[in-house]
Amino acid sequence: MKDYKRIPFPHLVNCRDLGGYACADGKFFAYHKIYRADAPAALNEEEWRYLKEEMGVRTIIDLRSTGEQRMTPYQVPEGILRISCPMMAEENWSGENDLSKMVDGQGAGMGGVAAGGAGAGSMGVRKAPASMTMEDLAKIREMLREKIASAPNDGFMKSLSRQYEEMLEESPKRAATVLNHVGEHISEGAVLYHCSVGKDRTGVTSALIYLLCGVAEADILADYQVSGDYLRQNEFIFASMPEEMHCMMESKAETMRHFLKLAKERDYMGVLYANGLRESAAAAIREAVMEA
Repeated sequence: MKDYKRIPFPHLVNCRDLGGYACADGKFFAYHKIYRADAPAALNEEEWRYLKEEMGVRTIIDLRSTGEQRMTPYQVPEGILRISCPMMAEENWSGENDLSKMVDGQGAGMGGVAAGGAGAGSMGVRKAPASMTMEDLAKIREMLREKIASAPNDGFMKSLSRQYEEMLEESPKRAATVLNHVGEHISEGAVLYHCSVGKDRTGVTSALIYLLCGVAEADILADYQVSGDYLRQNEFIFASMPEEMHCMMESKAETMRHFLKLAKERDYMGVLYANGLRESAAAAIREAVMEA
């Protein structure tokens, strides 16, 4: 397989290889070891074959809430292990999870919306599912506006910076468990993890792995920022939410910069170890991805 940074899937807009960056001790983060993505709920048979046979994925870790997983389920092919590992307690997550809850029973939660997006190159933007009409999208937008208006304080539109902070400070065991799964299974083949649109929970997980391997802050910031641009290929996401919510699909450098600042000041890696991250899992990740 070629060393793609973003994998050109017709039905994933934000599937990327973590490889390609310099690590600690003069080493290189290898390609084809760890992937990040939006939810693969709309992959067709050929795309699943490519993910398994060409990319070598053997483990998929689903970071979405249980509600999101029920709303937009998917089946992995034989030979791939899927692990459900919600990154945050459902009551704490006011980002992608709240967006998915607002879809009114049409079977197209945020995971489906994200997965039904644009492909690479000339494949263009996929249209909304056949069951979704412009009237349906208008209803979703209006419900979201009502949700914003009725939320106390910053409620529904809580800043991404604060939500990222909560992932480590209110749910550290969950983040530690995700990294343990990566370390436990990476020797079996490539690992892919995803949330709904592959930006926030997935972005924080990627930042933690990069920190574990000594990737420079500038590279972590650069990697984080591209999600917002890739997600704009999926017009359905933006058509189904009011304009004042479009900021929730952004991935600005200052958001991740704030998280990295806290990670250093509050020793987030130490917090993870204190909450269950196994040194053997961390060592397995480093051994698998850090090449001379």
